[in-house]
Amino acid sequence: VVGKNMANIPGVAGKLFTTLGDNNINIKIIAQASAELSIIIGVNNDDYNNAVNIIYKDFYLRNKEKN
Repeated sequence: VVGKNMANIPGVAGKLFTTLGDNNINIKIIAQASAELSIIIGVNNDDYNNAVNIIYKDFYLRNKEKN
């Protein structure tokens, strides 16, 4: 997950983890760079496509609807 202003938006990481957990996707690995421009997560191979679709739908499409 990459976003220019992620560091300035409280709760982004929590929302990401909640969104995936609510869809029964277990996060195996978590990393965040010090610049807070990205969150890297690892999931099971079987969950990969579903995770990408869920994140895209929940973050990108929701923000697009606000604009």
